[in-house]
Amino acid sequence: MELQMLKSSWQNAQNSAKSKTELNEMMAIGNHPTLKRIRLKLVIETIWLIAFLAFYYDAFDGQNKPLWLRLLLISSSLFYLGTNSWGYFKLRHFAGVTSIRQSLIQFMTRLKRLFLLSMISSIVFGSSLVFYFIWNNDLTVKKQALLFGITATAILLHFVSFTNWRFQIRHIKLTLGTIEAEDK
Repeated sequence: MELQMLKSSWQNAQNSAKSKTELNEMMAIGNHPTLKRIRLKLVIETIWLIAFLAFYYDAFDGQNKPLWLRLLLISSSLFYLGTNSWGYFKLRHFAGVTSIRQSLIQFMTRLKRLFLLSMISSIVFGSSLVFYFIWNNDLTVKKQALLFGITATAILLHFVSFTNWRFQIRHIKLTLGTIEAEDK
């Protein structure tokens, strides 16, 4: 009885054929939700860093800091933004090879490289930012507590980022292992 109902539902179901254009849009890598989140994060970070760089000189006594420290802050900011932008565009314009296995190997290698660069750039930027704010600054107990809080937050955010990258790489490795197991 239930089988007959299922068959009749199947036959009465409307054919939801998709056009080739709709299928191509669904498969486009730019529509992937993870890439959309990465793009949103990149846009927000870019806006904040540009605003920070535009106002740091006046708002945070840039005139009292040495030139090399200001250049370090600017270059580390640009390094951070450049690394994140490069990573996004490398992931967005991923050209796979012929087999799924080879594509996953290539993708995992690219993810590992992006992971390393992302962690290095965020550590360099965070360190230069903290260094900029403590240079020639009398560290009172209140400022030391604030500095400790900022440093602890930065370490926590680096740990979360590190864990997220490791999860993504591990997921690719598991998928690759599944494919290799099926090939045997």
